[in-house]
Amino acid sequence: MAPPTVIVVNSQVVHGRVGSRAQAFALERLGIEPWLLPSVLLPFHPGHGAGTRLPTPEKEFAGLIDDLIARGLSAVEAVLTGYLGTAEQVPHVLRLIAAVRAENPDALICCDPVIGDANGLYVDEALALAMLETLVPAADLLCPNRHELAWLTGYPVGSNTEIIEAVSALSPPTVLVTSAHAMMRGNMANLLVHESRAWLAEAHAIENPPHGTGDLMSAVFAAFLLTGHAPDAALSRATSCVHDILAATGSGAEEIALVAAQDRLKAPRMPVSLRTLVQAV
Repeated sequence: MAPPTVIVVNSQVVHGRVGSRAQAFALERLGIEPWLLPSVLLPFHPGHGAGTRLPTPEKEFAGLIDDLIARGLSAVEAVLTGYLGTAEQVPHVLRLIAAVRAENPDALICCDPVIGDANGLYVDEALALAMLETLVPAADLLCPNRHELAWLTGYPVGSNTEIIEAVSALSPPTVLVTSAHAMMRGNMANLLVHESRAWLAEAHAIENPPHGTGDLMSAVFAAFLLTGHAPDAALSRATSCVHDILAATGSGAEEIALVAAQDRLKAPRMPVSLRTLVQAV
């Protein structure tokens, strides 16, 4: 039986483990076949300093999608979008999603709206608005951090109750919010809302973690959903995997030690506390 295939639309860096480089490695290690569609080429994560930024030009980006559609998408079971290069790429991503759904109506569409952090937007507002107005509603699974959630909804996110209320303003049936509020001191938390239920997964926090944890979390969580895990089990296992890798990486590292700690993807050791915050009604 062929492994599940996922189209990853995200940034590509020459050096480091962020964007599609982090996601592709994790997906392959978990038995998923990734097809990589680069939205922008970077030498390294922009957080490391100024560098060349080469968005895939619209004509070429559209052409790559046309070629994929023409060849056939029947093997594709999911599309995972992340950091995009320009607002003009968004309609073409939507064309790709529509083509995948035409061949596989059950395909999982996962959008990680990589637009900002606690300091605000770090992409053009036109791109953020295009994602909000068209890409977010097209998703089955949305994976924002809490600051992105606040921008997308205009809601406060100062507590997990407020995060759940903010999620209610969005259309995707499943929303995974990273950087949620931990209940135990010294922990980090991810909050998952699936239809009418909500869970909070906590693990020991790693001080000053490297870039790329959001990319890794969205890919690993999607992988566990694709391989048959229930949403709450996928949340717990993905949280354990990612934070086990961060623990192996250590505080203050420039890059995630994904290669050295790759076995943690298959056999995580990080204990995770999973709480049900909202029961099904």
